[in-house]
Amino acid sequence: MSMRSRPPVALTAALVLTAALLGAPARVGARTQGDGSFDPPPAAGEVEPGRPDDALEPGGRQEDVEPRPGIDQGDSDPEVVPLGEEGSDIIPRQDALPPEGRADRPSLPRVGVDVLYPGAGVVGQGTAMISLNEAGEDLYLFLNMRAVFVGRNWAFGPRLPLRLRLVDHAPRTASVIRKEDWDEISDFARLLAFFQVGHPGEPYFLRFGELPGVTIGHGTMVNRYFNTIDIDHYQGGIYAYVDPGIIGAELLLDNVFDPDIFAVRAFLRPMNPLRGLPYALRKLKIAVTAGGDFQAPTEVAHDADGGILTDDDFHPRILSTSAMPFFGLDLELPLVSRPHADFVPYVDLNSIDVQGAGVHIGAYLTFRFDALKEWRLRLEYRYSGSHYEPDYINPFYEIQRVSYRRDGRTKLAWLRDGGPGVGRSGFYGETEFRWSGMMNYTLVFANDQGPDNTDLMMKLELPHLGPIRLGLFFARLDFDGIRDFFGANDTVFAASIRYNFLDRFYVRFRLVNDWWLEHTESGSSQYRTKTDFDFGFGLIIRL
Repeated sequence: MSMRSRPPVALTAALVLTAALLGAPARVGARTQGDGSFDPPPAAGEVEPGRPDDALEPGGRQEDVEPRPGIDQGDSDPEVVPLGEEGSDIIPRQDALPPEGRADRPSLPRVGVDVLYPGAGVVGQGTAMISLNEAGEDLYLFLNMRAVFVGRNWAFGPRLPLRLRLVDHAPRTASVIRKEDWDEISDFARLLAFFQVGHPGEPYFLRFGELPGVTIGHGTMVNRYFNTIDIDHYQGGIYAYVDPGIIGAELLLDNVFDPDIFAVRAFLRPMNPLRGLPYALRKLKIAVTAGGDFQAPTEVAHDADGGILTDDDFHPRILSTSAMPFFGLDLELPLVSRPHADFVPYVDLNSIDVQGAGVHIGAYLTFRFDALKEWRLRLEYRYSGSHYEPDYINPFYEIQRVSYRRDGRTKLAWLRDGGPGVGRSGFYGETEFRWSGMMNYTLVFANDQGPDNTDLMMKLELPHLGPIRLGLFFARLDFDGIRDFFGANDTVFAASIRYNFLDRFYVRFRLVNDWWLEHTESGSSQYRTKTDFDFGFGLIIRL
């Protein structure tokens, strides 16, 4: 039976699993754990800040050491080092539920999935790690020094990552250091994993660096975007958010040094000053979103066999580009905002590349069982016109903008050639259960009428199985039914396990199927997903 002809089994299973866990008593206090934890994604090289140990989503390839966030923002430990010694109260206790709820700022997913919430003073932490690392066709010795410095309302993470080639397979190169890591100006942004001021969900927030899973507004045009999904193309981007009360805005820039994607959403709560009105009317939000990919590829050089031709630095040869603008209007009404529950319906009217239009009608639901356990959902019906693609800028967009749906066209060329060709209805759902310090489970499922229009993403994090941390991630976009679902290509998955010992040391193993541009001696290439591994030993440094 086709996946679009019945309710998603994975979503049903996720809800059953969630319900079974709700009654379990919380066993985690609000203070820093003594053994530390960690914060990255999979694979061979970049950073995936803002997530617990081996929290594996596409887009980063080398772990950071971001400090543990507070319970109020979704608890998840720092990469390998606690913020203080066992029993310290660097992170303030947050045992109470929000007295008025949080419906005025619904958020699913959060930027970077998890966020910083340091306590008073300045804290430093770091790690030194050495590992055997497979990246693309070659094997490397990976050396990584990194640190994080944290103040009450700021944090930054310098690092020095080097991959030294041990085994060189074709196409061969004379360089010992992996050239693709340092052949663009933007690659040097990797020396600063991130710089961050404020915290998502608060009135002011700014982040520079890797953007792991940025969503603008309700995610109907920019949803879970990763700016470093291509391991050969590192980008230092910006996400900013300001919301003092009546007016506000959020902004995305994919790459400070060579920008392509820009989006801004400005919003207004016109009745917020009228204190005599019901909460829902005072917090009613009207927003306008504008932006686009202003250098979107429309034609890429190919050889006679359909392979992508590259330049001397193994970058795709882009023959032409064009601006791909988008524009949207949305309305959000927080009907329920209580300590234990939020309910926020919304409607979005969007236009992509002028000729495409779509309508999204959905709602956020949040259930808070105590200060440590929270269940979030986002459910949405959508109708897409013939030249409209929902979630156009998605987690795989950095690949799709160059090569989309395996037919040689770029994503913009596909859209302008007719895209899906007909109007169609669709469904989007995501659920997240967060048990602070113990577990985080996320599932995303989307299905539209027509072929190649089903997406599935799942993530499970278990940061405290004694001295063991476990992370699992799976993402499959644009597949068509059960048979296509199991195709190895176009699938990203990762599994990571880490074991801490002697208080200062750890070993870690990762297996990752991730995107890369496969090269040949002839210069012809193809975007594929490939399974790589990383096995190493680390030392915790307490600064």
